[in-house]
Amino acid sequence: MDGKTKGHRKDKVKITYHGEKRARERLGIPRSAVRKNTEKAIRYGVTVSETYGPFRNYLEHLYLTYGTANNIRAYNHFVYVFVDNVLITILNVPTKYVDVSEICQRRKYNLMTEGESHYVKNRKRCVPK
Repeated sequence: MDGKTKGHRKDKVKITYHGEKRARERLGIPRSAVRKNTEKAIRYGVTVSETYGPFRNYLEHLYLTYGTANNIRAYNHFVYVFVDNVLITILNVPTKYVDVSEICQRRKYNLMTEGESHYVKNRKRCVPK
């Protein structure tokens, strides 16, 4: 069945105890909502390559700080730090980068709503117009 089985995706997100604890603490969501929120961060979150300027530098700094982290996403004013598809921790986006984070996320969402295949083909950084 081409890598998918009923009810399970091949790229299923895993969450560490610390990641779940931080999600509940910082996002204020119940344990049952942590997985769904994390999956949304993977799908709709902005990657380092989709950002620009000082915000991109900040995310690259996090990438270097968390040595094993290879998947960092900014989603809804939070930065999700992953190793592959395993959530390690969640951090707040610093106030000075919130506007840029929103611009990048809005641009990604707009590109994705035009069509998944269109987004993948035309993936660009979210440079303001």
